[in-house]
Amino acid sequence: MYAYRPDLIQNGLYSGVIMLVCSLPSYFLIQYLSASWIANVYQFNHLSGILLWGIPIEELVFWFLAGSMFGPFYEYARKIRLVRGGVYS
Repeated sequence: MYAYRPDLIQNGLYSGVIMLVCSLPSYFLIQYLSASWIANVYQFNHLSGILLWGIPIEELVFWFLAGSMFGPFYEYARKIRLVRGGVYS
């Protein structure tokens, strides 16, 4: 998608960051309600073992990549382009 529409890369980066930021409160709430939930759910022998704020880095990467793909996909599928002045065509 990005190879055909490089104009969507910036949109994808923004969407990925927004999706990542939106997923964080869920993890923080889960950790607050049950501190051992992440340790009991994830099999760390199959993961890198790197935790950021107590969350496996793989989860954070997943949400970023999901946002970076699904965010601009609508514009790609509908052939919508952002033109000068912030107006879509």
